[in-house]
Amino acid sequence: MGRFEDKVAVVTGAGAGIGKACALAIAREGGRVVVADIDGSAAIACTAQIASKADRALASATDIADVHAVAALFETAERHFGGVDLLVNNASAMHLTPRDRAILDLDLAVWDQTLATNLRGTLLCCRQAIPRMIARGGGAIVNMSSCQGLSGDTAQTSYAASKAAMNMLSASLATQYGHAQIRCNAVAPGLIMTDRLLAKLDECTQRH
Repeated sequence: MGRFEDKVAVVTGAGAGIGKACALAIAREGGRVVVADIDGSAAIACTAQIASKADRALASATDIADVHAVAALFETAERHFGGVDLLVNNASAMHLTPRDRAILDLDLAVWDQTLATNLRGTLLCCRQAIPRMIARGGGAIVNMSSCQGLSGDTAQTSYAASKAAMNMLSASLATQYGHAQIRCNAVAPGLIMTDRLLAKLDECTQRH
């Protein structure tokens, strides 16, 4: 028996990088996984890598900043797998310089889009997951924050602010729903050279 046997997980941003690694690990431990990503083809590719057992994984092309898309994601998880026990909020928007810069030079459209995905999107997913977890006797939520949410920097103001806010959202959620046997933790990794980050760095290099 794996640690996630008979459990259902929703992992956002699971088409690549940390999210994909989480989805694959949960599946290896016996869980059923809804692989959500704004890039539908990446979600399908991740799903194809998950266990050969039938009905073990499901792909969903989802923009987590869209309230209706998030509702549909969790309705699909409940319809196909019966509910939700685990949520990994990994989907994230990151704009490298020169767009996400110091405060006076910051593109406000970048600020709005970053917070819409990283903070609003996380909130929307939690709001859909919590009632379903309560119905199943509890659950666990992991919010993928960042070390950039713990200290200041000369750039990436929007990203850092969104991750700092995610930390407090996680603490609030744990305080408000711990009595319902729902755990919530924020994880703050450092820089990880995922394929998507490397592509962004290449793009910035080409511009300059």
